Amino acid sequence: MTRISIVIATYNAADTLERCLDSITSQLGADAEVIVIDGGSHDGTIEVLSARQRELGFWLSEPDKGLYDAWNKGVMRAQGDYIAFLGADDALEPGAVRRLCELTSCGSDLISFKGKVVAADGRSLGVIGKQWSYRGVARRMGICHPGALHARRLFGQVGLFDPRYRVAADYEWMLRLPPSTTATFVDEVLVRIQDGGVSRKRKLVTMKEYWRIQKDCPRLGLMWASWVFVDRMWRPYVARALRMHY
Repeated sequence: MTRISIVIATYNAADTLERCLDSITSQLGADAEVIVIDGGSHDGTIEVLSARQRELGFWLSEPDKGLYDAWNKGVMRAQGDYIAFLGADDALEPGAVRRLCELTSCGSDLISFKGKVVAADGRSLGVIGKQWSYRGVARRMGICHPGALHARRLFGQVGLFDPRYRVAADYEWMLRLPPSTTATFVDEVLVRIQDGGVSRKRKLVTMKEYWRIQKDCPRLGLMWASWVFVDRMWRPYVARALRMHY
């Protein structure tokens, strides 16, 4: 039985993909699979995937509409009861695949944990990740999303990611989840996240997209979206002054 599917979206990621795959494939058993959806790379990514195709459950390379379009393709190919999403520059901690498979026994809709944010040179920049809640997500995602487990049934209930959003479609998807959604949080670091992802590099773009998403969300609206936008504007400056990762 395939318990988890790990979906990785790539585009010109040859420099980091090997490291990402090394952190996963050495741990794989019959209860986990890796799916890689590439957006038509031309930097050596295809050669990496071709050389390692026996370790992959499925891989595909073709032009797409961005990260979330690739994730949607991965969801459609996934065989696992739970689906996790990773960036090509992320990596699972040793033993994480076994631990993730164990965690699926709780049966929750969402299963999350902590992630260590690291610089390109390996320096630790902090740890992120909190319990997901229906009320809490109204303000921000909160959970450490890379590697978090999503019950595949959720995509049947609320649909796939909306690729019109370029950097925060995962947040918009979580706002669609019903209040009956069950969530489990494990206070363990199971993933390493390299600082520099789209949403981390382009914070203003991300904040504007959050505003659009919250404005259009039936349970939030314009007033809430505007208040959250203003509130988030000053937080990076405070975090920088306190030398905190934000």
